[in-house]
Amino acid sequence: MALLTEDQQNVAVRALATTLGKDVSDIETMLTGDKPGDVDTLVGQRIKAVRNEGDKAGRGILQKAANKVAKDLFGLESTPETIEDLLNEVKEKYKPEVDPTKLTEEQVKSHPAFKAVEKALKDKDGEHQKELTKVRNESKAEANLANLTAKAIKALQDNQAVISDDPKIAAVQERMYLEQLQGVEPKLIEGTTDYEYWKDGKRIETDKLFPVGEKDFFKGLVENVYTTKVSDQKSSTGLNPEDGKQKQQGEKKFKGEWPKTQQEYEAIISDRDKYDIDQRQEVITYWKENSKS
Repeated sequence: MALLTEDQQNVAVRALATTLGKDVSDIETMLTGDKPGDVDTLVGQRIKAVRNEGDKAGRGILQKAANKVAKDLFGLESTPETIEDLLNEVKEKYKPEVDPTKLTEEQVKSHPAFKAVEKALKDKDGEHQKELTKVRNESKAEANLANLTAKAIKALQDNQAVISDDPKIAAVQERMYLEQLQGVEPKLIEGTTDYEYWKDGKRIETDKLFPVGEKDFFKGLVENVYTTKVSDQKSSTGLNPEDGKQKQQGEKKFKGEWPKTQQEYEAIISDRDKYDIDQRQEVITYWKENSKS
């Protein structure tokens, strides 16, 4: 180890003197005397003393905080010096205002803690019921759509729908046909075994405001998209009586130009983003009535 210069030695001696609370001359005398190791002993004692003072100060802060909590919770005015003494005082002096064994049901239920737990349980049960209702509704909707789809497929055969030989057109027509079932809800007519059909909160009715029967309902869906082999099957039955009135009055939903070629026709009925189902159905009807066989 390199020897310290005189200036470095002076700095070290002053630091030791400050740490030990002694004069510089006393430190120099001890270091140059017969027992220089005494300085090391004093430094060790000083470090231990500083640690003890820190521990004592920390315990004092903790004890003060504990005493305050005991006063706030239990009304204890004394200031014990240790946590053990504080716990003993709480055990000996604290007496609850009400004997827990003598509490009535009303007192228990009126306690804030009980109310908090009761509210939490009710909230949890409410969430569970909402989720359960959601699952039930989704399952019911899926089953309902599956049932309607099966009947719709059968209606194609019953009404002798003409399916396009072009697979692309046939696929588009089928998709448009089945899209009409979205949001449709069958409801059993009270006192009968017959169903009436609802969509968007409105009952699907004939021009005379009677509920559309199942046979006519699916027949209308077929004729909205397909040509049928039986000419007298064309009727005014549709998903919404207002639609029929608009068609009778000549109101045009399709805002584009009518297709002049098979290619233009296919492009329009395939464009679901630009044209909604009503517009595409109008184009299909136009094409069926105006295209050459």
